[in-house]
Amino acid sequence: MIPRDDQKGDGMRQFSERLRRDDGGFSLAEMLVALVLIALVFSGLVASIISGLKSVQKSNRQVAANQLVNEVLENLRTQPLVVVAPPAGHTTATNSLPAVNRRSVGYTAAVTRTWVDSPCNNVLSAPASPHDYLELRVDISWSDKTGTTKTHRVDSIRTPLEGEQMPGGTSYAPVQVDALASC
Repeated sequence: MIPRDDQKGDGMRQFSERLRRDDGGFSLAEMLVALVLIALVFSGLVASIISGLKSVQKSNRQVAANQLVNEVLENLRTQPLVVVAPPAGHTTATNSLPAVNRRSVGYTAAVTRTWVDSPCNNVLSAPASPHDYLELRVDISWSDKTGTTKTHRVDSIRTPLEGEQMPGGTSYAPVQVDALASC
């Protein structure tokens, strides 16, 4: 069967009308919903990145403070006891060290040195060895971005070596005792 001319025109007209109705794209409402969803996802991603960066900064400051504490303690352990210990006649002394800048953050250090005579070794203070050990406390302080002061504290001990010069001019002479019977 041969199509008539008027049938040909109808088919073309129907095809062009279908093309005009079905443009194959997205409507404006669909585009707005997609953009809102993308914005929500990106805002959550940005918030996570900012939170992660703040945590890294906080951790870096804590690591720098810990390194500074270790440097101060190592310095105190390597100096002669007569330099490190409190002056003769005192059991405790505290002093501040000069401020230090690390990674654009200012740190201050305070060192407290306290003589300890442990009751657990059955030895009371003897004239030749008035103390059992020196307790060292190092406090490192800095301010965070909000202005809050943070402090990192580490306690350590420094035991006198036999024959080491003590404050007041005496030499350290440990007293040998049995096990810690009184503790």
